[in-house]
Amino acid sequence: MTIGTRIGIVVGIILSMYIFSIRYFQMTQNKFGGFGIFLIIVFGAVSSCLAFDKETNYTSSFGKIFGSGFATTASATFITVAITLLSYALVPSLKTQELNELRQQYESMNRPVEETNKNIDEANSHFYSIKSSQYLFPLLLSGALFSALSSMAIAKKNKR
Repeated sequence: MTIGTRIGIVVGIILSMYIFSIRYFQMTQNKFGGFGIFLIIVFGAVSSCLAFDKETNYTSSFGKIFGSGFATTASATFITVAITLLSYALVPSLKTQELNELRQQYESMNRPVEETNKNIDEANSHFYSIKSSQYLFPLLLSGALFSALSSMAIAKKNKR
């Protein structure tokens, strides 16, 4: 198992616990809570790039360093999505809570009751795919971006 995958597993577990605690303690409206998710994935990707460079005696190229950072991002994202979906299945009150928050948002927009019920039913039927895409794409994009940035900086330093 590569160093990127090992760090990714740890980051994924930490990220899953963080997301579960945000949902469980109903802090979803806290803006810093969402920002913390990205801080954790960025820290994991950058630390993986640095650890891989140290492991290879500071001689690696951009592609290899980026590969390690993205392996961390991919494994952390996979674990986060899997554990998050599992937590919604094991703790149904979290799903009910989120659907109730959605209902309140629709009611605050003064939507007709029929339209609100239809939208809630659709959200309920596609709940797991919505939740997985809610974490999948932003985490992969931010992890890939910061893996590339840190890989460029490290590879440039290695050339000297």
